[in-house]
Amino acid sequence: MSLSREQDVPGVTRMLGRTTPDRVALEDELGAVLTYGELGERVRACGQALSSSGRGRFGLCASNGFDWVVADLAALAAGVTLVPLPHFFSETQVAEVIESASLDALLAPRPTSANAGELLPGTELVLRPLGAPGHPEPDTAKITFTSGTTGAPKGAKLSSTALCAVADSLGTALETTREDRHLCVLPLSILLENVGGLYRVLLAGGRAILPDEDARGLNGSCRVDPVAMVGAIRRHRPTSMILMPGMLDELVGELERNGALGTDSLRFVGVGGAAVPTRLLERAHAVGIPAFEGYGLSESASVVSLNRPGHRRVGSTGRPLEHVRVRIAPDGEVLVAGAVFEGYVGTTTGPDSDGYWPTGDLGHLDEDGFLFLRGRKRNMLVTSFGRNVSPEWVEREFQECSAIRRAVVFGEGRPGLAAVLVPSSGAETAIAEQVASVRAELPDYARPIGWIVTTEELLRSKELLTSTGRPRRSRFETAFRTELDSIFDGALFVVRTTGDLQHGLLSDPARRDSA
Repeated sequence: MSLSREQDVPGVTRMLGRTTPDRVALEDELGAVLTYGELGERVRACGQALSSSGRGRFGLCASNGFDWVVADLAALAAGVTLVPLPHFFSETQVAEVIESASLDALLAPRPTSANAGELLPGTELVLRPLGAPGHPEPDTAKITFTSGTTGAPKGAKLSSTALCAVADSLGTALETTREDRHLCVLPLSILLENVGGLYRVLLAGGRAILPDEDARGLNGSCRVDPVAMVGAIRRHRPTSMILMPGMLDELVGELERNGALGTDSLRFVGVGGAAVPTRLLERAHAVGIPAFEGYGLSESASVVSLNRPGHRRVGSTGRPLEHVRVRIAPDGEVLVAGAVFEGYVGTTTGPDSDGYWPTGDLGHLDEDGFLFLRGRKRNMLVTSFGRNVSPEWVEREFQECSAIRRAVVFGEGRPGLAAVLVPSSGAETAIAEQVASVRAELPDYARPIGWIVTTEELLRSKELLTSTGRPRRSRFETAFRTELDSIFDGALFVVRTTGDLQHGLLSDPARRDSA
């Protein structure tokens, strides 16, 4: 690939120049391919068009495919700012991103209507102006927005140096080579897939496989078709994938039911975005899925630490990558430096003078450097009896049960705790027994005095979860206010929720005990 002087960005040059031009870089579901040489030419043409457009901040709204990759790398090469717009964002969220990031152009698939605009060279995307031309922010290659636990998107500004540092470290840690085949299951608009999947494999000269939504078994951010996902693995024979915990749960369940034949090409499956129950990882390994938990955040350009083959410690999020520096504050907060963001859009918030960012996560490093997390600092509950409880600790205990897929715990200022539980498929009748077992192992102040049983579908429909499956706790409390108040007011019963928040109260005197 030949880039002009202003486009000679080291990360892009290395992604496209570490192997022979005729080697395949990208492959789609139908078997179409782009070689590194062809990808380089498309990136050059697209990058020149972006540079000459007079605009500096581009939103990218497209599905996984060749066009997404070309536009992404072209923006890096052209030195403009790219803002991926996840297609599962609501219209309100997209509007908020466009305004807060001051986007002056949108890259999107060409509409079917007439006079839809000129195609962007090297793609099937159209450049649509948004307001007056602006300018790229110095050193900001990408602004990544997450749906967040509050629902309001917040944009982290990242440099090309930070993005490539993370991809390089991951490539080293996972010993990625030009023989690797990465199956992009998550949307490329999610930073974890963009950096940990696409950039990592391209920097090594390997192949990125880009099925469409139906073919890869993921629609939107959370609707999983495990049969389709297994089919994609068997067709494309990838060596690596990245999944969220809920996706891994669905995949493992399908393999447990119907066998794992044809999935043996995988040598690494990264799992992140939310806490991963140890039981789920054990189930994955039992059916031949080499799943490893990691930890990261948008503010650190994705991955911070990672378990991997030969370097795994159960219950940890792995060792920090080679570019990362981690230290633990006196109050237990995890502080991270190395490839951290430059700040949030519209604020002056950023890392401290030493380059460390306070993650808001509580944890510790063991004697061998493995990072263990125990919850969010801001989520710490203080009961009315003055006991400090990390809800994530109690939630993890519940989620280790085979009958419980998800748990969200509440109790700030209350005499005890209450939990919202989602049962595993077909395990509804076993919940009471397993709740009793968990309660018996917890100290008295951490035992939920009542619980609510609901469905994953209801939580998704009410937008109570982020795109990665983390609970939006304030929304949970609003949605289940009546049921939670009933528990905390002393009824001490199990509340069973079905349908659209219709419920029945099941008095259970046998479970009454002191808070």
